[in-house]
Amino acid sequence: MTIKRINYNIEILETLKDYLLANPNVRFCQALYNLKIVDKQDRFLEESGRTLSRVRLALEEDEEDYL
Repeated sequence: MTIKRINYNIEILETLKDYLLANPNVRFCQALYNLKIVDKQDRFLEESGRTLSRVRLALEEDEEDYL
């Protein structure tokens, strides 16, 4: 389980980095919110895999907005 969590965390970080590089005018906390890494819910104990799924969904929704 730990290796999976590390891999999920690294993918989240890489996605965040790519998003920030592609959107240089976005503030850090805005990026966290836009990628649904943070929101109004308390997700402190949420597993990284679930967070990554939400990030992927947010990116898919963002791509659909531009189609």
